[in-house]
Amino acid sequence: MKHFGNQLDELFRKKRIVQKDFANKMGVTAVTITKWKSQESIDAAKLEAISKILNIPISYWFDDNFQFNQSIVNGDGSAASVYGNATAGEIADKDKEIEHLRLLLEEKEKFTEHIDITPQQKARILRYLENIKEEIQENKEPQNILKKEFETIIEAEFLNNICTNGTEHSEIAFYEGTHDNNVFISLEKNKIKDISATNLTEFQINDATFVESPLYIHLLDILASAQTLKEKRYSTAIFRPLVNYHVKDMAQKLDAIKYPFLAPSLFDDKMNAIGDITGGKFEFDNKTRNLFWKKEGVKYSPVNVASGIKAFGVMQILMETQAINENKILIWDEPENHLHPEWQIKIAQLFVEIAKAGVPILISSHSPYFIQGVRYFTEKHELNKFVNYYLAKETEDGLSELEDVTKDLNQIFVKLAQPMNEIINIGM
Repeated sequence: MKHFGNQLDELFRKKRIVQKDFANKMGVTAVTITKWKSQESIDAAKLEAISKILNIPISYWFDDNFQFNQSIVNGDGSAASVYGNATAGEIADKDKEIEHLRLLLEEKEKFTEHIDITPQQKARILRYLENIKEEIQENKEPQNILKKEFETIIEAEFLNNICTNGTEHSEIAFYEGTHDNNVFISLEKNKIKDISATNLTEFQINDATFVESPLYIHLLDILASAQTLKEKRYSTAIFRPLVNYHVKDMAQKLDAIKYPFLAPSLFDDKMNAIGDITGGKFEFDNKTRNLFWKKEGVKYSPVNVASGIKAFGVMQILMETQAINENKILIWDEPENHLHPEWQIKIAQLFVEIAKAGVPILISSHSPYFIQGVRYFTEKHELNKFVNYYLAKETEDGLSELEDVTKDLNQIFVKLAQPMNEIINIGM
């Protein structure tokens, strides 16, 4: 490793970073940063954290021939940080993609040589990296890679119980815009039989966040350290709890509040609106390393915060950590849970305003308050032509099918009102 302090100082100059601001993002004092600049080396954990915040590859600290290109200086997220000056959008052919992955693995291997761990730990890491390289070589065809990734994710999410109940064959199809961009999956006996994708690189949606419950917010430490079946294949940990893929994914995105983002949030006005509704906001204390809800200067542990506030808190953190944007879909199951009718309408308004900012959203709801709220605010913001409503109906064989009722929302309200109508005249 080259002289760490000198490299850090050089990065500060090239990136025009203010030392005090960087110290805040690292959760240390400016004096600590000054000490680091005098050090020849630093421990691996700090080195990874510094690299992540500065948006540079680990290899920068070790490679004498490292070319510090403009992409890295600007931190624009282009692939130039790994190979040449080509942006990710320009790298279309699979051979270059494979080469990119190979270079990343070599970078990790080089990093392993310099960290202070036992020979056994080092051997284990190198074996994992070698396994990954073999996987890449064996699955050069994009379709094979896609199939294997779907298999591992489906197993981690559904424990492979994925075919329609009572059948051995099912199909999944995803279309974006026109049918020019699509993914088609054929399932047989809870296994992927075949998979095909058209114009996969042209898909605009590149991530999804599924919010099952806002109550996960006070279980972040447990959930973020848990593992999915996908991770368990490569993990040596024995006592890590097992969770579904979407739960771990959401926990990691919420846990990212620990790591301040250099880029400004796209939703500052929306987060301020949340503060106006709840009277406070969720923050992360770098000194105590704890998440808390702050109201009028008083800090509260998440476990002591009302469930309704947590719903808005989850929304706040997802916006703050940039887990949602125009290319990342938000899926929320029954956001009205734990909310007073007034707040159901307010969160409906928030969803509509986020959608207006470009975020694609899919919501399941059983609340007439929430649905009417969405209806009202989409019309107010002239977004109603971009919103579709579906009603789940049970079929004769006990399954469900979704019917587009966008032009007749009364079908939804009649169904939701039916239980109340059945009991309203009791005792009269």
